[in-house]
Amino acid sequence: MVEYPSPSSPWTRHGAPGSRQNLLSPESGPIVDETARLAAFIGPRGARYAEVRDTPRFNWAAFLGGPWWLAYRKLYGVLGAWLAGFWVWFCIVPGLGEQLGAACAGAFVAYWIGFARTADGEVRRGALRRLNALGPRPDPAAFRRIGGTANVWLAVMGVLAMLLVAVLAAIPVRDDFGATCGRLARMTAVTEIRHRLHLAPAAHFAVRVGELREDGPNCAGSLTIGAQRAEIGFVPPARAQKFGARMGPIQLTRGPAEWKLPLLTAAQD
Repeated sequence: MVEYPSPSSPWTRHGAPGSRQNLLSPESGPIVDETARLAAFIGPRGARYAEVRDTPRFNWAAFLGGPWWLAYRKLYGVLGAWLAGFWVWFCIVPGLGEQLGAACAGAFVAYWIGFARTADGEVRRGALRRLNALGPRPDPAAFRRIGGTANVWLAVMGVLAMLLVAVLAAIPVRDDFGATCGRLARMTAVTEIRHRLHLAPAAHFAVRVGELREDGPNCAGSLTIGAQRAEIGFVPPARAQKFGARMGPIQLTRGPAEWKLPLLTAAQD
């Protein structure tokens, strides 16, 4: 049970327990109620986050607000991780195919539901770290600057700007690793060609799929193995899952005849 100072205490003369005015008065007495102090430092609805509960409560604001809620509550470390995950999602996941993309989406939803259940504790721990760094008698200006919440409009505009930067930075990578004929398709094709032609691992350096181009719904490009060169075409890996294989048939339009049948055969997983 919290014990408050007597009415004659200088602490009570500067505001009710837990008020920001009381906690920031340099001439006030010692802060007795640490929970009220933490709640005042957190800002709006601080009592909810300062309270320690055995059973976590689902935070709908965190679940629906996403990065904007993180910025508003000054959880900048979690916000950075969220933006990094968004960047990976935007530029890499689309090239993994429908099944892996759906699995990644399910994993993200499960993670975010779990985070919303622990968001209250995350706010409390973050506020405690910042508050402890200020010391037992923080400067009032530093208390207000480091504590509380961010300006709503600054949080909204800041996150939108960061998302825009992330998208612009991801576009070149997405084009290269894209689900059509980018680097991911070339890497997958090299692995599958080596598998179908039974090439030894030592020959890995000798297999190269040249820059691919779109040929209707397919990818077309050059294949070089040692001194031999061919022209190939295949369905992009992300679209080839309907074949039940890592890749569908690889068409040999020009090159050694002995490569034609093995490349056509879709090796089952």
